Amino acid sequence: MAVNSTETYKKNGDVFIKTLGLITATGVKVDLLPNSKGKGGVWGAVSIFENIESPFVSGSVILHEGQNLLQHLPIIGLETLIIEYKTPGVQEKYTKLECSVYKVGDRSFTGENQRFQMYKLHFVSKEYMQNLQKKVHKSYNGTVAENVYNIWKEHFSNSPNKNIDIEPTIGKHKFIIPYWTPFQTIDWFAERAVPWVQSDNPNYIFYANSDGYHFLPLSELINRDIQAEYTNRPSGNRKENNGVRDFQGELYNIIAGPELTRTADKIDEIQNGLYCSSLYVHDIRDKTFIEKNIYSYNEDWEKETHIEKYPLISPSDTTGVSFLPQTNRIYYPTHKNMHNQIEDNAKSETWLLQRRSLMEQRNANSIKISVWGDSGRRVGELVQFKLPSIEPLRSPDEWWDKQISSTYMITEISHTITKDQHKMWLTLSRDSLPTGIPDASSYKDSRENKKEPGPMFN
Repeated sequence: MAVNSTETYKKNGDVFIKTLGLITATGVKVDLLPNSKGKGGVWGAVSIFENIESPFVSGSVILHEGQNLLQHLPIIGLETLIIEYKTPGVQEKYTKLECSVYKVGDRSFTGENQRFQMYKLHFVSKEYMQNLQKKVHKSYNGTVAENVYNIWKEHFSNSPNKNIDIEPTIGKHKFIIPYWTPFQTIDWFAERAVPWVQSDNPNYIFYANSDGYHFLPLSELINRDIQAEYTNRPSGNRKENNGVRDFQGELYNIIAGPELTRTADKIDEIQNGLYCSSLYVHDIRDKTFIEKNIYSYNEDWEKETHIEKYPLISPSDTTGVSFLPQTNRIYYPTHKNMHNQIEDNAKSETWLLQRRSLMEQRNANSIKISVWGDSGRRVGELVQFKLPSIEPLRSPDEWWDKQISSTYMITEISHTITKDQHKMWLTLSRDSLPTGIPDASSYKDSRENKKEPGPMFN
């Protein structure tokens, strides 16, 4: 039975499930929802998971039945699961997923005389299952974006997501792929992709969400509009509109959290090349070094695209973490003129150091929040998050915590849909700060001007 069959948002967690069914490997169709009279229906809960670092959408559905569908259909882990759902009154279009069941787990027996059974069907994007059964073994010539498009067209033209969202890249390459899966190949291409428009942002990612597949630079996602604003209001806070409770307005209230899962980890950031590194390119034929490249976080900051305005360290960098290239020294082999008309096929100096830093920057700060379900949310979207300050309130401008309240990117979504409600856990990440980190001198001056004591050492 659909939780809500109307087009209005009536209560917190409202969701309308239009379709929830299985198609077996032999073509048998099974509706898991109750019929029009409210009878039948064997589903208990659906979970859907998106991650911006994952090339598939995954999830599970819990079934509770006494018909022994596992034996009579049978269910063996090669079924297709179809789900269509939306948040009524909030989203016009249904989110539709056509996925492959790959595992039956957590099976147990319940009820009087144990005549009922409960189990969980795990599912994943169909393209990922197809990917496991395919191999790429041929040469590709052209830009990275052209190669990714050709691989997708060759291997997934008959899949539910036959199209992939691709941003153009610069640089001609020629690669021979040695029996890798398509997804493994595309991931490898993503590391070497440099955007056509923003060449100082080699931060391509290959990921899937409920809308399909994407091969995009993070810098392109960062330039998009903010899609929602989530606020950590006091517990039990209700919004009203003309004296009527505004459930739709409460959709953006935080109901659990926030959990600040990562605030700063300088050891990881330094070791993984966020702040500074050096690259030595050597020709494996001539045994000579032909290129040296140095990356400095502070020096490259202005060239890169970031979510917020300020870097993770002070501009002067008195500690020197962004000016010590020997911290991370990388040697990269190449072979000039290996391919006709392509002098240097790898072009490592255009992507390697910058990408290492940008990939580390993207999760520099992360928080987790639980909110009411919204079928329109996707990983890769930008949202605003506001958290009240723990400090005494001096003015309305100081109500929000200025360091945590910020723009973030959704990097994970975990949907939980039951017969009662729809909730989400969101992981929000950012690569920069909304307020600048002052130098010691400017910090001391600001405290003295306010004539307030501060945690300063003489």
